[in-house]
Amino acid sequence: MFYITTFALPELSNISLAGVLIGFIFASFSIAATNGGIGSFPEAIVIAFSLFYIPEDPSRAFGWIMWSTQTLVIIVLGGLSLIYLPIYNRKKTSV
Repeated sequence: MFYITTFALPELSNISLAGVLIGFIFASFSIAATNGGIGSFPEAIVIAFSLFYIPEDPSRAFGWIMWSTQTLVIIVLGGLSLIYLPIYNRKKTSV
């Protein structure tokens, strides 16, 4: 998902796979260091992408796109699991 999303912004079209990997690693550490990476996730990507001379604004936009979509997926799938699992784990009564 991290690599494919780079195609969403034209400014990131020339980033190398190494840049994407470094950005992924920095962002992963920011999630571990803060509560879900809120605020630090985009900044970690800005720092990582600046090592590869990518401008700050598209890097920050990419960070917010990545963080918000990941958080949204976790909320939606977690909510669906919260509804579905009690139904799935219900004990069947034998008649």
